[in-house]
Amino acid sequence: MGWLRKRNPEISQDRIQSALNPHLAGRASAHSNRRDSQRVPCQVLGEIVLPRGTRINISALDISETGIRLHLTSANRLPQRFQVVLPTAGIDHMVQLAWQTSFEAGVYYIA
Repeated sequence: MGWLRKRNPEISQDRIQSALNPHLAGRASAHSNRRDSQRVPCQVLGEIVLPRGTRINISALDISETGIRLHLTSANRLPQRFQVVLPTAGIDHMVQLAWQTSFEAGVYYIA
């Protein structure tokens, strides 16, 4: 069953490619691709800002026009909604948790 996600108009495929070009990992995603938009593999450092202001260090493993696959530096149970900040990619957005394992999470952009 595929998920239909609304594209974020601020995050185009061209913008992702230009922002991440120096950071591209040059590898395919390990997860199957059931997405509406193409993933761009990367290794970009950033952080999650939880609703009460707690910050968790992360790295983005891939970014698309609809969401991000994150690597958590420690096993944390994430809330359903939080902010993701990836300064070098120009991303600072509220997101919805789609799935989570111990050290990875998939999120999609929300308004």
